Amino acid sequence: MRELHAWMGDSPVGVFLEDSEGNVSLEYAKGVDMPISLSLPLDGKWARKAPGRFLENLLPDNPTRVRP
Repeated sequence: MRELHAWMGDSPVGVFLEDSEGNVSLEYAKGVDMPISLSLPLDGKWARKAPGRFLENLLPDNPTRVRP
């Protein structure tokens, strides 16, 4: 399992987790009072693929980008 820790300044926001099948989930840190995206509300009621799509859209489209 791979992890990506998300921070805003000096404060942890949450952790993105990727399982062995490539599914990405998000766990917000305790005490977070604002979501990192409207597509990732704090109540966790988002589409199953929303966390992975959020991360994919952080980078520009590039044909040389390779997925492991």
